[in-house]
Amino acid sequence: MLSIFWDGVFIKPLTNLLIFLTNIIPGHDLGMAIIALTIIIRLILYPLSKKAIQNQRALQAFQPELDQIKEKYKDNKDKQTKETLAFYQKHKINPLSSCLPLLIQMPILIALYWVFRHAIAGTVDQLLYPFVHKPDTLIIKFLGIIDLTKPELYVLPVLAGASQFYQSFMILRQAKKDEKRIGIKEKKGPQDTSTMITKQMNYIFPIVTVIFAASLPAAISLYWVATNLFSILQQYIIMKDEKEKPKVIVRRK
Repeated sequence: MLSIFWDGVFIKPLTNLLIFLTNIIPGHDLGMAIIALTIIIRLILYPLSKKAIQNQRALQAFQPELDQIKEKYKDNKDKQTKETLAFYQKHKINPLSSCLPLLIQMPILIALYWVFRHAIAGTVDQLLYPFVHKPDTLIIKFLGIIDLTKPELYVLPVLAGASQFYQSFMILRQAKKDEKRIGIKEKKGPQDTSTMITKQMNYIFPIVTVIFAASLPAAISLYWVATNLFSILQQYIIMKDEKEKPKVIVRRK
């Protein structure tokens, strides 16, 4: 049952879309089809990505109020949790929305791994819809240089890690600008555990990305790079929009 759902919702639609793009792209270049597929997926996920960034910035703007709740009920964790959730509900903030694009992206990435394996091995026939035909020629060397069927150890993994780091850097840089604009002073002294973990992950995750990308077929690495670059462009557009900036909060003394 789970296998049927997985194939019907992820594997078959993505396989058919990839083969369709490969058919209509001049030269039947699999690498260009992967980039086109990436853009389509990112456009579909754009509303979720936009909402996630909006929620992140809203949480940053409301951080002083959240800190006050945390301090006020520091000896009563149940009350602290209840008041925090009530605060989120009052201001229509979903703290988990920032994780939603990632949760959706992971099964897509896993499914694409199998899709690319089928495409590279030439075993997509059984997955194709009647109106999608397998191309007579499939160019597996991206730009005539990178073999998408084998791991590529230098260019794509490094680009994947670097773009992953810059994507996180953009969010942190914008958060600091938002803090400065709404008058939140940078905290001195020891940082809380969650803040320290977040900062460490901004450096650790790109390194992990490089290691994984270097061990997988270059088709996956290419998708990873294209996803990160298009996500950076989306973040730039969303953050540049003046209407999406968090409003200054008037606090009662």
